[in-house]
Amino acid sequence: MIPFSTALVTSLVTLFLCVHFNLWLSYAILEHRTYKKPNIIIILADDMGWGDLGANIASETATTPNLEKMASKGLRLVDFHSAASTCSPSRASLLTGRLGIRNGVTHNFAITSLGGLPLNETTLADVLKESGYITGLIGDNGPWAEKCDLAGSTGPFIGAWQTAQGGSAAKRTTWEGGHRVPTIVYWPEVVPENKTSSALLSILDIFPTIVTLTNSTLPANRKFDGIDISAILRGRAHKGHQILYHPNSGAGGQFGNIEAIRLGPYKAFYTTGFHYYYGIPYSNDMGCLDTAGYNLPPCPPCPQSLREPPYW
Repeated sequence: MIPFSTALVTSLVTLFLCVHFNLWLSYAILEHRTYKKPNIIIILADDMGWGDLGANIASETATTPNLEKMASKGLRLVDFHSAASTCSPSRASLLTGRLGIRNGVTHNFAITSLGGLPLNETTLADVLKESGYITGLIGDNGPWAEKCDLAGSTGPFIGAWQTAQGGSAAKRTTWEGGHRVPTIVYWPEVVPENKTSSALLSILDIFPTIVTLTNSTLPANRKFDGIDISAILRGRAHKGHQILYHPNSGAGGQFGNIEAIRLGPYKAFYTTGFHYYYGIPYSNDMGCLDTAGYNLPPCPPCPQSLREPPYW
């Protein structure tokens, strides 16, 4: 195992799914209500790695002046993680606040896929609707059959399909490059300006946090994997998750199975899968990865009863 450091960022920035999430909140008064509820904008960007945000690390490829300006006036979350390292499971976790092994979405959906998010799942939009919100989804992608005709604002797709050049091997894996993502929170006069939080956080936290910020009600009939981080956003708290789970998203093993676990500054790999391109198996021995630095005490014993409270 090797420590995660900024020296590794350039080789780990390209992800199959990388979530840059900008929680942009401003006050609005809903009709017939006296409680001031914020408008909410969440922006997700595919294939944007932690090091692709100039505010995280200065490089020639990280040319994001508008995002850097927003970061200078908001809160940058530097230890924020996607719930999976591929598209569909992460989006489902954003919508439900639950890991794929709970909400049923453990792998990507493609043009030939059947099914989707189970109808008995309660989404964030469902909860906000009960509080008087209207939710809209806006993107530059259309139906699969029209993908080439709708591939961007500059015109139809006329280039070559990328295969092996589509990104580093970190995507689809439970290494840091597979799920650690750049994140900015912007809310003038509420979220402190030009601050950085190193709390261990996840896209799973968006659901319960927005429920709190909108004075909505969290569904009581299900288990959520996210936590309310509204106090962290306001600068009143600094601790996030004690433990964070990283499921397999296609690198090896069963979809949805927990392959790695973050425990404070350490990371335990139970199954590390296979090399993305060459099919060479990584070691299946459990090990701990130092994610914060070199001068740390020995890794403590990793929890064995992970299906028991308070871990599950």
